[in-house]
Amino acid sequence: MKLTRAEIWRMVKIARDNPSLTPEEIIFAIIDANDPQFGIPKFISSTKEILRLKHKPVKLRPTPAEMLEIVCRVHKYPVEIIKSKSRKPEYVRVRQQYALITTLFRHSQETAGAEIYKDHSSICHSIKNALKFCETEPEYLEEVKMVIDSFERHKLTLRDRLFNLNISQNAE
Repeated sequence: MKLTRAEIWRMVKIARDNPSLTPEEIIFAIIDANDPQFGIPKFISSTKEILRLKHKPVKLRPTPAEMLEIVCRVHKYPVEIIKSKSRKPEYVRVRQQYALITTLFRHSQETAGAEIYKDHSSICHSIKNALKFCETEPEYLEEVKMVIDSFERHKLTLRDRLFNLNISQNAE
């Protein structure tokens, strides 16, 4: 099958507009469209037609609200307490780990902070403290790993990202 430059650019645009589609799905949709037995036009021109071929979208990452629920479930605290203004060290610790996990999932500090009623600078400070505690306290790092392991689908990626945040290899 020979593709023109315009068709290739259209494929690139479809891939950028729909990150849940894999390259294989886009290529198979084009192959199916070029198959005469289907009677579909030569090239699928719109993203709606490709999305129609794909039944349900793939969710790439959890939302900050879902992450907060998982972190609270691991630590056995209600979400309302973590969202409160309490400065108890055990609640602050959970907030720090939540901030670190949202960073590992590459959510913005604003969206992470909005979930627990904090601003972005508080989230930035929590992340710095969480990384410092991961380097100095092995039990804190184990807690973070336990939270990461609760994200079954993403745990290997999150562990790699955590390691790339300059946490010493001895703690790993």
